[in-house]
Amino acid sequence: MGGTSIHNTPLTTNTTVDPLTAATAGPNHSVIGDLLCLISASFYAGYTIVLRKSLPDDDEANVALFFGYVGLLCSVVFAPVVAVMAGLGAMHLKTIPPKAYLIILIEGEA
Repeated sequence: MGGTSIHNTPLTTNTTVDPLTAATAGPNHSVIGDLLCLISASFYAGYTIVLRKSLPDDDEANVALFFGYVGLLCSVVFAPVVAVMAGLGAMHLKTIPPKAYLIILIEGEA
């Protein structure tokens, strides 16, 4: 429940408009973004259900530990990708408010 309350708080009160997205932002792009998020969440839900059903249900197979290793593997694999993209200017990490990083750390520890 704590994660829900954290996610409902605004990350920033800055009301400036990003010039890179101002020209392309609109109701059509908002709907596309919402659909992509819905598809992504659906795939993740299916992924976790298949993994839980595939793993044996005994004391030797710890599901939480398995998902922890999957998260660690994804972090190790994709951290260099993010670093390269940020270095090439394809991803702007400076636009993410510091409070968002704090929320990510808190949620990761929960």
